Amino acid sequence: MQAFDYILKPLSRERFDIYIARLQDFFELRTKAFAYQNNESDFIIIKQGYDKYKIATRDIIYLEAMKDYTKITTTNGNYLVLTTFGNMLGNLSPQKFIQVHRSFIINSGNLSAIKDNKVCLGKYELPVGKIYRQKLADIF
Repeated sequence: MQAFDYILKPLSRERFDIYIARLQDFFELRTKAFAYQNNESDFIIIKQGYDKYKIATRDIIYLEAMKDYTKITTTNGNYLVLTTFGNMLGNLSPQKFIQVHRSFIINSGNLSAIKDNKVCLGKYELPVGKIYRQKLADIF
């Protein structure tokens, strides 16, 4: 049934207001399961439920678009953030982060080589889209 709460008759206005407030808090937390915040330029803060994680942007290797989510691959592990790829790109430093494909943003500090249609970031190899090749060549 996945019941959230129960209401007994007769329903009082106070009890109904408490129920609505709890329901709003629940949906807000659920939609921000891994919400993205950019409070400082060297860090991003992500949330999972009530927990918050502070990730240094220098530790980010690359970001991958996954529909309404963005996967963040770091030196310490992976995170799935409930934010669009475009929103994430708009909030990151354009000097540090480069979009190389419609689904990938890389941290230029980790870029070690460009091979054919791929970029190498340590042990990771990611594709480079046609429209991003020239911009990447200019930067590298």
